[in-house]
Amino acid sequence: MTTTDGAGGPARTADERPWAGDVLDHTRHLMALLDVQGVVLECTASLARLIGTPRAVLAGAPVERGAYWQARPRARRRLREALAAAAAGRAVRYDVELDPEDGVPDGGVDGAGPVPRTLQVELVPVLDGGRVVRIRVDTTDVSSQRAAARAAALAAEAERAERRARHRATALQRVTAALSEAATSEQVAAVMVAESVRWLGAGAARVHLRGGADEPGLVRSAGVAALLAGAGGEPGPVVVPLVSRGRDHGTWTIAWSDGDPGTGGHPGPAQEWTGPDGADLLRTLAAQCVEAVDRARLYEQQREIATVLQRTLLPSVLPAVPGAQVAARYQPGGHGVDVGGDWYDVIPLSAERTGLVIGDVEGHSAEAAAVMGQVRNALRAYAVEGSTPAIVMERLNRLLVRLAITRLVTCCYLEFAHREGTATVVLAGHPPPLVLHPAGHADYVPARSNIVLGVDDTATFDETTVLLDPGACLLLYTDGLVETVSRDLPEGLAALRQWAGGWDPDDDAESLVELLGRRATEGLPVADDVAVLALRYLPVERRPPSRLRAVRRVLPLHPASASAARRFVTDVLQQWGHPHLVHPVTLMTSELVTNSVLHTSGELELGLYLDLDRLRVEVVDRSDRLPALQAPDDDAPGGRGLLIIEALSRSWGVDGRGDGKAVWFEVALGTDPAVP
Repeated sequence: MTTTDGAGGPARTADERPWAGDVLDHTRHLMALLDVQGVVLECTASLARLIGTPRAVLAGAPVERGAYWQARPRARRRLREALAAAAAGRAVRYDVELDPEDGVPDGGVDGAGPVPRTLQVELVPVLDGGRVVRIRVDTTDVSSQRAAARAAALAAEAERAERRARHRATALQRVTAALSEAATSEQVAAVMVAESVRWLGAGAARVHLRGGADEPGLVRSAGVAALLAGAGGEPGPVVVPLVSRGRDHGTWTIAWSDGDPGTGGHPGPAQEWTGPDGADLLRTLAAQCVEAVDRARLYEQQREIATVLQRTLLPSVLPAVPGAQVAARYQPGGHGVDVGGDWYDVIPLSAERTGLVIGDVEGHSAEAAAVMGQVRNALRAYAVEGSTPAIVMERLNRLLVRLAITRLVTCCYLEFAHREGTATVVLAGHPPPLVLHPAGHADYVPARSNIVLGVDDTATFDETTVLLDPGACLLLYTDGLVETVSRDLPEGLAALRQWAGGWDPDDDAESLVELLGRRATEGLPVADDVAVLALRYLPVERRPPSRLRAVRRVLPLHPASASAARRFVTDVLQQWGHPHLVHPVTLMTSELVTNSVLHTSGELELGLYLDLDRLRVEVVDRSDRLPALQAPDDDAPGGRGLLIIEALSRSWGVDGRGDGKAVWFEVALGTDPAVP
């Protein structure tokens, strides 16, 4: 056998290099030298052993005669391609995979090392004068490197698979959470198209919900519309049916762009979502969508029932109130909020009195609206009987306790006297009315909140009377106007007072309710229903010139009327600026009212008249029986009322009034009579 040096020098026989045989026999390097036809000129014993053919047999023979290549036609073709490339002057490098069946002896190529599994074969052309004269074959055991690379690739793929699984789990969680908050079919469709782009990395999405017999269909889409048609050479869209219990709700269509890896680095190409795992997720999301559609349609049906019920119970037209303007607004909560139990009412009580009421039943449902209807009708019935606001509220409270109403009910009821401009207010756990004064400032009525309705049948309710200046506006409202998710009740009450300061006193009540409804919801989510009722006092009768102020109040012949009269007198005198008269005047007024309740029939009228130097109080009833001043026995339980009035007043008397009488007393404004 002859050899050549690396530069193509003269060939020498192996006998001329006695050391070469030993080197080729014992080196662990896997090397060979071929001519341009692929004939083996030199070969190490390690390489010969690896390919299963003795070195002596390979010498002078084509390298493809080796047992390894003879047994593997595909490997032999690859070798020929590499030899042709090297003969043409191009270096070639490729891997050869070995099996235990490849004939490699245990212990590796030299009987001492591990059996190689992957060899890197490199064919390098040897040039002489610009032409290929030899081909050097270097074979390297890269088993460990390739094994490490395969392990790294498997780990990377496992990490990608885990990342995809986490992303799919997150996508399922987030889309399901968003669907759970969707209250209407339109919201469900909007969530599906938006989340398809966001979490599935879709270039476009469309949801088509089929309508029923009495409802139209619905289509919502997002992204590049052309992708949904499979245009632009992109893969065709994936259409997922939306089916539940045999009913076809519609379709969910998703399309991806191969050039888009997905939003935020998330997997987005179609193959990521149309494989077995991705397809399972799409089917799961479609099932969640169908459930959300079913919930939304049930909710919409219930909401429609509640809305119709509530609209039926609220007054369609407010009655005219002499000497005042009235306006009201009801604003349902935002999307996702059921119709609630807010209501308002205006109740004509007599030619000179009108009742105004606003309230709120706990909850948002048709049941809340139904309870609201019960409460509204009961209050109206009690009010038209002529009871005082406090008695009306107490009777309503006892009724709700007996009916075992489980929902809490708050309420504000007031009785407005047209001529006098007085409003007697009673609250049941409700925010206080707001008085907007003509001068531009606003104050809350200092009324006691009292307990909510339907909790304690022994509860009593205190009432407060407020005197309105001509042009003033009294505002009743539910807590939805002042309380939101991001604004608590005290903050809302302060904000309402500030908003009311922007009202022009020359505007009517309609403009006020519009202004407040708009300002209360600007920039904030509407989390509750809102009801607003406004009354603007515009007296049609002028006060007699001889009197500075005059107020009257009609009271029923009821034992509680004495208490109501005392509270009324207290509120009026304090607002008139004469608190020093409260004690004696309330004492004398209580005696007159009690006498009328005990000895007359019908109803009575309490009047307070303020002149320049004196206060006159009179109680008018329909009895012609005149009171008589007499000295009672020491053991008598009563009969001292007129004696008290005689002692505390400047003067008193009885005037005939046709079908009844008026018992009156007067006190001087500058006096503060001592009570014995």
